[in-house]
Amino acid sequence: MSIVAKFVVMSRSGHKTTAASVPGLALMKLHTLGVHLAAAPKRAVRLLESRKETGIKLVEMTPEAAAQMAKAQPDLIVAPLRYYAHPRRPVPKPRKAKTMSVVAGKCKVQVVDAGTQAALAGMKVYAFTDFDNRIGDIGTTNANGQATLDIVAGTVIEKLLVLPPLAGYWGLHLENVALTNPMTLSVLAVDPAQNDAIDHFHRAGKGTGKGVRVAIIDTGVGPHPDLVYSGDDDNGEGHGSHCAGIVASRGKRPGGKPGIAPEAEIMSYRVFPLNGVAANFTVASAIDQAIDDGCDLLNLSLGFDGMDEDDFDPVIRESIKDAVDNGALVFVAAGNDDRGPVGYPATEKDAIAISAVGRVGTFPADSFASLDIADPRGSKDKKVFAASFTNIGSKIALAGAGCGIVSTVPGGYGVMSGTSMATPAIVGMAARILSASPTILNAPRNRKRALALLTALKKRAKKLGLGLKIEGAGIVR
Repeated sequence: MSIVAKFVVMSRSGHKTTAASVPGLALMKLHTLGVHLAAAPKRAVRLLESRKETGIKLVEMTPEAAAQMAKAQPDLIVAPLRYYAHPRRPVPKPRKAKTMSVVAGKCKVQVVDAGTQAALAGMKVYAFTDFDNRIGDIGTTNANGQATLDIVAGTVIEKLLVLPPLAGYWGLHLENVALTNPMTLSVLAVDPAQNDAIDHFHRAGKGTGKGVRVAIIDTGVGPHPDLVYSGDDDNGEGHGSHCAGIVASRGKRPGGKPGIAPEAEIMSYRVFPLNGVAANFTVASAIDQAIDDGCDLLNLSLGFDGMDEDDFDPVIRESIKDAVDNGALVFVAAGNDDRGPVGYPATEKDAIAISAVGRVGTFPADSFASLDIADPRGSKDKKVFAASFTNIGSKIALAGAGCGIVSTVPGGYGVMSGTSMATPAIVGMAARILSASPTILNAPRNRKRALALLTALKKRAKKLGLGLKIEGAGIVR
């Protein structure tokens, strides 16, 4: 007997279908699915979730029943459940070598606020004696700001990193320092009044994003005093809140930081559970709801890590296509695999794949963000660089600021790096451009409208001299 698995069932002609256009689809709304197939065993298929009578379905059935359904109704997509994750900027994980006992010892490291000298709890301290091979140790500061490292005093630490919690601090990146016992490390507090890479690359020009509706399909958004949004609250990870703030924070300096298009309307669709992954059914349902809600721009800072280069997810493919057919643009983070190939679904034909760039001087020189610096450099501005983590390839459409980005997170303002940040940077610019283009904004919601906006967006792109596979048409300024 075959093992029962979960599958997604939807129409190939978009989410908006009728029973007449796909025979039997209306029967999928109750307790069983596929009962219209004469050969289907009784109770062979069980409905788990459904978006409306004729919408996308999550079902449980055997692979044989799935194959039978797909064969009987070729107008249906019957695909396995797949899962997506945040394309997070990779954080190196130290491990102890087998020979670590040669240098084993106990060193106390204290992390303090560089300004007030207050002890800081919850800071992760990474000490690498061999960074390339990830040899070293890790500790987390306690209430007194202290962490213990199992490395003998006097050892030269190739890379010493401090990674802060979500809000408040920049973190630290030091190289080739001798470990002392005790040792004090000072980290800078985030100051929203200071310019970052978003300000350098994307604040030029006028426009507020007024009249434009943006979908943040992520961990949820807020609550945060500088975010105005509708929909799902953040699950606590802060990723979606950070993306939303890049687009449309309404913070005012010096205490806050405005987004690129602060008057854009943010719609939040939480597809990630806390510290979990997002199913393609959930992502596709969010895209469908965003279309129903009249969203103009969709931000997907997520990716599938285990998909082969030529593979695809028909559920996500059809959902992205459907969004574009309904006049919206779908922006997807290219991924953070240290110059690996563009990740899925950024590789989809109708997706706009975004890479990440940065600029020296837009973050503290000894901050954690300095790990992002890598060649190549800009042809005109040598301080501009391609982020060390960004995925690259011929599918890259545009580049956005993604290194050392300050934005809204639960508890205040925090710093993140990644193509996850570069993507809402371009979404924010698209909101500005669309807001200032009433002919496009008010056009019928079809593919022609979406492509007109994409053309306008690319016309504003400026080359940085990093090459097509890194920056595509350039960065929108």
